[in-house]
Amino acid sequence: MPDPRIASLRRLLAAYYRPEGLRLGIVLSSGCADEDVTAAADTLAAHGQPPPRRLARLHPRPGEPDTRPADIADFLRRYGHEYATVWLPAPADEADLASVTVAARGAGCAIGWDLTGGAHPGPGLADGEARLRTWGVDFALWSAPADPAGEIRVYTRGPSAWLSR
Repeated sequence: MPDPRIASLRRLLAAYYRPEGLRLGIVLSSGCADEDVTAAADTLAAHGQPPPRRLARLHPRPGEPDTRPADIADFLRRYGHEYATVWLPAPADEADLASVTVAARGAGCAIGWDLTGGAHPGPGLADGEARLRTWGVDFALWSAPADPAGEIRVYTRGPSAWLSR
């Protein structure tokens, strides 16, 4: 049985990855699961883009466990014009999520967040989806902590047309 999180991610990437002009790549951080990397590489390949050339994996500074949100935002300000879509595990601090989202949107990239890891409360809270909308997040995945089935939930900024794909 396929992993529902990965199946949802694949559909979201298919909907939000729109290569055009110089904007041909996808950005991930090293904190992304191997399955996420595979989904992004498959999306690139489906569009005729070579994953080794068009998939950027941002790594943490030496000796640090995770890529700093400020480093991701800086990368997007410098090189975001070459990327169509960004997919990242959510940082623990909402301010970091908001600042990276602003940098991605400022660079013209679609931005998606993986809120399933538990480091972030996600939009399961009453105003969570409103906050994602306010920040300009294009898409996100999360699971409700109180949901015993661990159902994956999807947020999309625009209409949910991706569901029919």
